[in-house]
Amino acid sequence: MPISKKVAALLTIAYADQFSFPLTNEEIFQRLLKIPLSKSALKKTLMGLEKAGLIESHHQFWKLSSSETDWKVRQNREKLSQKKWQEVEKIVRTIGWIPWIKGIAVTGSLAVNNVVVHSDIDLMIVVAPRRLWISRVLVSLSTLWVGKLRTWRGNEKDSWCFNLWLDEKHLGLPKYKRNLYSAYEVCQSRWVLDKAGVERLFYQNNSWVKNFLPHFFSANYDNPMVSKLKPRKYRSAPVLRFISRKLLDLINFLVFILQYSHMYSHMSREIVSLSSAYFHPRSTRGQIYRRWHHSLQKLWKRGQRVVLVTGVFDILHQEHKNFLTKARQAGDILVVGLESDLRVKQLKGKHRPIENESIRLSNVSQFPVVDFAFILPEKFTCDQEHLNLLRLIKPDVLAVSSHTLHLKEKKRLMRQVGGRVVVVHKHNPKVSTTKILS
Repeated sequence: MPISKKVAALLTIAYADQFSFPLTNEEIFQRLLKIPLSKSALKKTLMGLEKAGLIESHHQFWKLSSSETDWKVRQNREKLSQKKWQEVEKIVRTIGWIPWIKGIAVTGSLAVNNVVVHSDIDLMIVVAPRRLWISRVLVSLSTLWVGKLRTWRGNEKDSWCFNLWLDEKHLGLPKYKRNLYSAYEVCQSRWVLDKAGVERLFYQNNSWVKNFLPHFFSANYDNPMVSKLKPRKYRSAPVLRFISRKLLDLINFLVFILQYSHMYSHMSREIVSLSSAYFHPRSTRGQIYRRWHHSLQKLWKRGQRVVLVTGVFDILHQEHKNFLTKARQAGDILVVGLESDLRVKQLKGKHRPIENESIRLSNVSQFPVVDFAFILPEKFTCDQEHLNLLRLIKPDVLAVSSHTLHLKEKKRLMRQVGGRVVVVHKHNPKVSTTKILS
């Protein structure tokens, strides 16, 4: 769903706020959701959001105005993270000797230097094909030897958490995991061991990320981040090179069956196969999304009245501008939802819209009185779909013109979210996109 520059910037800052992680200008640019944007345009957008009282800056760090996040917290966490990075070298020494491990990446909070006291170190391991479960046994034994093994109870402090395993032929995340949360995890990964160009292959196989984070993905793929830890060269022990490949395949399969049988009674949200393993029993993604939505709702309701407007806005003309200006006067924040190209064809005919949704979104977003703009869902025809949108945005006012259709239904739906419909503009039949075209 296309979104405006202001929406993209605000959502980006709000997402980071869930981790008490205020962002610099450069970090917002890198993490910007959905749309490519120049740094100069981003700077203007941030100034506009600050002027609207939605975000604020302290010591070059941006955060939501409603957030209690302190930039000093981030600095303290960066100091804690430096101690953890020293421990990462020990991890590489402990398991890097295993011949089938091809790459190791740090993920989670340490990858962005945002750990708290006693945080685990989250890791992604890439192994040779058909060697994942043999490697996992060796990693578990090696980690147990140094006292860092994380058990199913998960209550060990400062443990090493190997929560993502992939083999070289299955580096791409499956479709059901291709979401914003996973996109950030992919881009924030810090590679500390790369025996065979695995880092670049990993980004190649996860190019879907650029649909969520175009700047972040380009920075990683075009100029892969090289860890300060120098890659180490390991060779298999001579005896291992004489073992038949087919025998190892069989051993790996048997070890998988044994481990799966042992794990089965403990499993909750874990997903495992011969070629990959996702160990994360908590629904972290769901928790973050809920907090993200809550923080935006909190920001909305700081005594400011939200006005929602929906429409086509094809070839933005003076009557559109008059309507939007009057709608803005009905509250403090004006949010505009534009009909998708598919919906416009259904409503106006196959030759419409004249301007596609991206152009219409850009035109409306740049109109001074509009605070946020977005494209409405393509499936947006029934009352329940309309109600879902209203519950998400929770507008105080739905602004309409005098010729709006289904006024009675709109009033009924707005009452369900505690808002009201206000007719802010008298329709002028002499001016419309249809008449301009004719």
